[in-house]
Amino acid sequence: MSRVLILCVLSFGLLDSAIAQDNVPNPSDTNGGDRISQVKGTLASKLDSALPAIRLEDWLLQQAGTNAKFGWVLRYRPRKEGQPIYDFPDWVEADITLQDGRSISILVGFRAPKQRPYIYSLHVIRDKHEIADLNRLSELTDLLRQSN
Repeated sequence: MSRVLILCVLSFGLLDSAIAQDNVPNPSDTNGGDRISQVKGTLASKLDSALPAIRLEDWLLQQAGTNAKFGWVLRYRPRKEGQPIYDFPDWVEADITLQDGRSISILVGFRAPKQRPYIYSLHVIRDKHEIADLNRLSELTDLLRQSN
């Protein structure tokens, strides 16, 4: 079982490294700030109906605590005319390191520039050998409380 988790972590890391080479901001975004601001300001309830209607950034701060470290980045794959559209979406990545050493990785995807954001991927990394994949943001609250 732990081999499967390690394989998943390594695969995700390799995918991230490969994609990171193509992460050039969309020229219509100023260093990705427009999309990052859009995601931070999106109501949590729009991403998961079980959550309150507060800004995602504020909700995450409530969950992670004031001592958590947040990193936000736009991952954008430039498209050239005549090339097929990639299956993998553009996304804003939120990486959160909690005071107790756990980390949260949230990928908020966009299929098209004007499309409303959605949760593409959500992981809580407890240690080198244990990763929890979540389907909904609302699952994060319970998982963080259980692990304390």
